[in-house]
Amino acid sequence: MSETVINGIKIHYKVEGQGKPLLLIGGFDSSLQTWGRQSSVFKNYFKVITFDARGTGRSSRPSGPYTIIAMATDVIGLLDSLKIKKAHILGVSLGGLVAQEVVLQFPERVGKLVLATTFANISEASGPTPEIFRIMKLPFFRMLDGMAELMLNRRLYRLMLLPVAFVKNRLACRPAILSKSKAAYQFDSTSRLPCIKEPTLVLTGTADRVILPSSSDKLATLIPGSKLVKVEGKSHVFFIENPDVFNRIVLNFLMEI
Repeated sequence: MSETVINGIKIHYKVEGQGKPLLLIGGFDSSLQTWGRQSSVFKNYFKVITFDARGTGRSSRPSGPYTIIAMATDVIGLLDSLKIKKAHILGVSLGGLVAQEVVLQFPERVGKLVLATTFANISEASGPTPEIFRIMKLPFFRMLDGMAELMLNRRLYRLMLLPVAFVKNRLACRPAILSKSKAAYQFDSTSRLPCIKEPTLVLTGTADRVILPSSSDKLATLIPGSKLVKVEGKSHVFFIENPDVFNRIVLNFLMEI
């Protein structure tokens, strides 16, 4: 694992494998370790870059800004520091918003794009579920715990991971979480998505209790030539709960000629 300074903040990152670069962008407060079940497989085919975004993990926790644009420029800064001109980009949840901003602001830096369990804007059929809106009104730590409960659907994973998540939530950077939440609620890429020319996979689970699955329909409709895959019965974090399914779909897309 390594560190670099980007836009004045320390970013903790990891590079594994050889081949074409593939950069993975996680959700609100997820560290690079969240991608363990992906990087262990993807590194056999790609040079995989994972990192702790500003305000998470071992990276710096500045007072701000935590805007989608700022986080997108962090991604480009990381690629620059690694002397990578172009990479495939995979973003999940909030990371999907950042991935959209990366490809829209810096299209020449993106090979293929994967947008998983994410959205283009908040509207009646796009964005967070009604459950998330209710949870956002709770006190801070209860809100985080409620979000963790909605992310996981499988009983075994709930038993194993929720206690860990509850402890991790007590260490979360409150300014970062609140600022990222505000940035996500203000995000709207709908008018710009038709500009995306890069091959794009839009991926979601039909049992996502955090982001409306119909959000992916909207993304796929607005991104020209994109491929939509909706996996029956899978959760918001099915890349954790069902990594074999997630990895197979992503690899098939990335390795298509």
